[in-house]
Amino acid sequence: MHISTRLFTFLAEIAPNAPEISTPSYEPTLFKMIMTLVGLIVLIVVTVWVLKRMVNSPFRLNQLQKTINIIDRKTLSPKSTLYIVEISGRKIAFVESQAEIRKLTEWSPVSPPENR
Repeated sequence: MHISTRLFTFLAEIAPNAPEISTPSYEPTLFKMIMTLVGLIVLIVVTVWVLKRMVNSPFRLNQLQKTINIIDRKTLSPKSTLYIVEISGRKIAFVESQAEIRKLTEWSPVSPPENR
């Protein structure tokens, strides 16, 4: 007989009523981990959906009610810029510098000539 066989027989004789060693069940832990992962994925999807709705709605509303539009911008020097802005159909030319913003001129859109 081998030593290992003798050892097992000896152990069986010494402790005949010893409890069997069972492997732990990982099913509840695995289930909790999967449910947590599913919950996080659902939370991320819902958060992205809500953020898209929040971001898009003010911009759409702003585009429909847009009354100020920068038509052109020209840098005159490193410290001054000329802007042509349309506000409610009127066009205004502004010059911006470090010290001030000054209105240069304003004009309304030209109406089409009437046919006679």
